[in-house]
Amino acid sequence: MASFIFTVLYFIFITLCMTVFTLVFCFVVYLQHKHKILDHIPGPKRDGFFRGNIQTIERLKKLHGFTNGFEVFKFLSQEYGPVIIIWIFHIPFVYVSGAELVKKVLIASNLPKDAWSYDQLGYLFKERFMGKGLVSETDREKWKSKRLAINPAFHRKYLKELMEQFNASCDVFLARLTELADGKTEVKMADEFNRITLDIIGKVAFGIDLNAVNDPDSLFPAAIKECLVAPVWCLSHPLHAIDFTTYGYQNTVVAAVHFLRDTGKKIMDERRKAILNGDDVPSDILTYILKSAPEDTQLDYEEVLDHFITFFIAGQETTSAALSFMLAEAAKNPEVKNKLVQEVDDILGSRQYVSYDDLGKLSYSGLAMKETLRLHPSVPGFTRVMDKDGELGGHRIPAGTLINIGVFTLHNSPKYWNEPEKFNPERFSTLNDENEAGHSHYAYIPFSLGPRHCIGQTFAEFEFKVLMSRFVKSFKFKLVPGQDLNYEEPKTTLSPKDKIRCTLTLR
Repeated sequence: MASFIFTVLYFIFITLCMTVFTLVFCFVVYLQHKHKILDHIPGPKRDGFFRGNIQTIERLKKLHGFTNGFEVFKFLSQEYGPVIIIWIFHIPFVYVSGAELVKKVLIASNLPKDAWSYDQLGYLFKERFMGKGLVSETDREKWKSKRLAINPAFHRKYLKELMEQFNASCDVFLARLTELADGKTEVKMADEFNRITLDIIGKVAFGIDLNAVNDPDSLFPAAIKECLVAPVWCLSHPLHAIDFTTYGYQNTVVAAVHFLRDTGKKIMDERRKAILNGDDVPSDILTYILKSAPEDTQLDYEEVLDHFITFFIAGQETTSAALSFMLAEAAKNPEVKNKLVQEVDDILGSRQYVSYDDLGKLSYSGLAMKETLRLHPSVPGFTRVMDKDGELGGHRIPAGTLINIGVFTLHNSPKYWNEPEKFNPERFSTLNDENEAGHSHYAYIPFSLGPRHCIGQTFAEFEFKVLMSRFVKSFKFKLVPGQDLNYEEPKTTLSPKDKIRCTLTLR
């Protein structure tokens, strides 16, 4: 009997070993095939069969002081050209950083978003985060239906009605900063902008008073940061599903996801109840979305919640980062700062309130915003996927290959921009004979291009101009010496490492 049991266990053991060996062998053969069909594309040599270029990326970070992978990709593109291949473990990304190539990918071919990449935003550790919102929806027909239903909520005419709320939130922000404007107190402006953009998106878009500006213990900033870091973290930890040493971190992220979505559910439930009862409700984006979501648009409860999370995150983080980098560049460039202040004084006079008509007159502020997003794009890159075999830059690219659009590299390329490292808002002026933006429309894509360009572009422009103009109207500002103005450790968006520490005084 004992020998029989031993024989059975031995057979099971051998079978398991053979199965594992077969699976590993098949995986190795698959990777060899994958390497073979992509090895003709320029790029750094793989450091290992399974790790790809991870070691190269880490080495270049240490060697050149890069804090973000996109700085590494820019460096590699300068060496290998506008089409390169980068392996993150066993996953190949074809990194594209040429204007005509961008045109081909986003306009001519209109390549689709790939499910794998955007599922990293849709679901964090199997928990629904952005789900199937406008950013993460990869089914084209479903996306078109959702975009069509939501488009009117972001129309300039509709946003015009929200100017009073923009200004009201800004009043609270300025009052908070006035208490700190003694010329000595160090103010982390990136954190302050983070809080006010949270309050604005909450109030203007969803009719909620978060009061993040005056609540240093608000859970929202930390929760949002956790969720934006997680997708990048997952790329560098491909075995996290079975790595129990990371479960603590994963649980922290999941808790952040639950907090944001549970908050969204409460807000949506209250608004839906008010609408059904015929109560007066704010004329904001949430009301518009809920009222304009007939059944045939497939905007069910969870998907409307997906939109809430998507707009809440995207409408806050990206504008906050742009304002922070703009402030740093203005502080480093007195001529830029003086022009910003002069324009605001000329247009607003003794007023603090920024009207809708003022927005069009704040032309230099608009140029400064464009230049900020060129030099420091909030979203440094995004992916598409080859839906069929094709060609990019003379290189054969098989179907299913991930294409990463190198926004950061494109925006900082000397091929398209004179002295790209220099902060020069006038380069975007139509009055400038050297208007560089006119050289190639496809070399400047902070809001993407094509059918899937950012729906919140106008909202972001409104918010940026109101906040920046009222800030420079109220305060003089100086950078605290000795701080690190590089980028923060990798996350989905770019943000400043040392929070843009400033001292403020009243004007």
